Amino acid sequence: RKLTIEEELLRERQRSRTNGISSYITHESTHQILLPSGCSLLLYNTITKELIVLPTPIDDVHAKMDAKFSPDGCLVSYISDRDIYFHDIKKGLTHRITTSPDNCTSGVAEFIMQEEFDRFTGYWWDPSCPVDQTYRVAYLEVDESKVPHINIPNGGCKMKVDQFRYPRAGEPNAKSTLCVIDFEPSTGKLQRKKYDLCTLHSWHEYVSRCGWTPDGYIYLNLLERSQQRSAIVLINPKHDSSRTILEEKSESWINVKDSNYFLRNGNLIHLNETLTGFNHLYMYVVDAKGQFALKKQITSGDWQVDFNNCKIYLDEPMSIVYFMGTKDTFLERHVYYTNYESDSNVIERITDLNYDHDQITFNGTRTRMICNRSNLSGVVECIVYEKSLLDNKWSKLHVLDCTCHYSGYMCRNFPIIVPKIFRFYNSSQDLLCGCYYLPEKYDPNKSYPALLYIYGGPAVQLVTNNYSLRSNGRLQFFASLGYVVIMIDGRGSSRRGLAFESILKNSMGQFEVIDHIEGIDFLIRNNIVNIDKSRVAAFGWSYGGYLALMCLAQFGHYFRAVVAGAPVTCWELYDSGYTERYMGMPDHNASGYKLGSVLHYVPQLPDDCEDRLLLLCGMMDENVHFAHTTALIDELIECGKGYTLAMYPSERHSIRSYAAVSHYLTKVARFLLKNVPVNK
Repeated sequence: RKLTIEEELLRERQRSRTNGISSYITHESTHQILLPSGCSLLLYNTITKELIVLPTPIDDVHAKMDAKFSPDGCLVSYISDRDIYFHDIKKGLTHRITTSPDNCTSGVAEFIMQEEFDRFTGYWWDPSCPVDQTYRVAYLEVDESKVPHINIPNGGCKMKVDQFRYPRAGEPNAKSTLCVIDFEPSTGKLQRKKYDLCTLHSWHEYVSRCGWTPDGYIYLNLLERSQQRSAIVLINPKHDSSRTILEEKSESWINVKDSNYFLRNGNLIHLNETLTGFNHLYMYVVDAKGQFALKKQITSGDWQVDFNNCKIYLDEPMSIVYFMGTKDTFLERHVYYTNYESDSNVIERITDLNYDHDQITFNGTRTRMICNRSNLSGVVECIVYEKSLLDNKWSKLHVLDCTCHYSGYMCRNFPIIVPKIFRFYNSSQDLLCGCYYLPEKYDPNKSYPALLYIYGGPAVQLVTNNYSLRSNGRLQFFASLGYVVIMIDGRGSSRRGLAFESILKNSMGQFEVIDHIEGIDFLIRNNIVNIDKSRVAAFGWSYGGYLALMCLAQFGHYFRAVVAGAPVTCWELYDSGYTERYMGMPDHNASGYKLGSVLHYVPQLPDDCEDRLLLLCGMMDENVHFAHTTALIDELIECGKGYTLAMYPSERHSIRSYAAVSHYLTKVARFLLKNVPVNK
């Protein structure tokens, strides 16, 4: 089945590569599973084994997005063409809940929220409903009327374009209004309240998170445009009151995350990174007047409670909080727990060392946990843990070997190289990590060309003790050609604390390449790998494509050739949420924007660029637009510099189709083998 445009774009925002049904929603007490599939919603009952297609309005041909169960499992909600719908499962009736004004959406997370703040929903069920047969939902009505349009080619030969709302750095963002609806299915009665957040909290720009507290308040995480100030706001829909309970400020920026965990007694467990520079858990208690005060810091140290796609789980009867973190090593994520009411702050680890862990889920009673673990040695397992009711200790209940599922997609025409992790100190005395892949039958007495696979941007960590490094078919492919393939996490990468990351503030593109060069030099200087320094290339995508261009522009004497995929070339052309977080507003940081632009360095590029620069881009890319590449090409032409270009008319930011992936990898391989030969 061909994906709808809504599904296609959501997969881009979530960096998802799954096909077919990619998600499902369960409702435990009613034994139901909801399966979104394009324009249809499938409902499966685990008791009766019945699978039905939920009826939808006959004229509704749009994808059914962001589907959810009501708290009691009697209604299904979803988004269709910018509006919220409810479906009554028993009666088979569908109710349109919102009718969005022109240039507005209801219950939909706008582009910036999805791409830069990882919020993929725009509506939230009140968990206490129904009360007196009435259901309550909070949602955001998003006004994009002032957000500029961009036109993106639609692929093929018909010269059509798709139009998107896209705020570049310094341009107007969307504005959100909080709405609360009360709906009575039996009568169809609908009541709606609106809260003008721009009036209530004029300083804010973004609603980064929203939800309900156990006692019926709506919480909002509001963020200033500079992303250096945030606040948690509580709104009481019964009395239409609003109050700020916590504020946070940072000299650099605030990393948005799922930070609020309200307890049934009204207290709050909160994730905060700005107080110590590392992301940790804090307990806030509420008094009779509704004021919150810090009671204790639950976790502490020069390590992080992980917040990248990680959820925190609470066992309130036992006063236990479960979380993922890097307490033992920043190269591995582990599952820990501690008693948040205890004065001892003892932290226990559930998972084993020498593995990286992800995708943890607990059952409702917090007596069982499932998670994935893997390492570079080749282990990929799904583990079910169980807590003993006698001593509360955790132990493995089931171990499922998943290695075959992870490695099945890999090309088997070449041997799999186990990458090796190395550590080094850069010239600023920062401890950095990297890894390298040696060609098959590596001979230490022979010198080899090196390919630096570079990313280098914030909020990303490439090097971990995870099987994904070993199963990276692209890097394995280049190693099989005879290159020493190197990856490095330089300053600015994630899971090392805010100070380590925030060196990027206002200065993107000005130092990242240095860390990577010093990592390569470390391998050479210590005779770890025999690399021919006259044959060093760089390859990157997105921010990595940007830095690959900087490699050649700033250090053309060091890099023989570079491959830049979907590169940012000028930060004024990129989106507001990302760019302003790290670089500020263009009119407040003119020097930083200039020095961070690839276009500024084009005159410094080598004159023989045609053999040293390969540009790759999907023309349907709605994230890093083709305009970045055309702006660079214009400047290359103006300066008399050559280039090699490969365009993919039907691809977006990620090259996805099998034919396009095969084509671009072949193109890259031929370019490298010609200009950075394996056999000198």
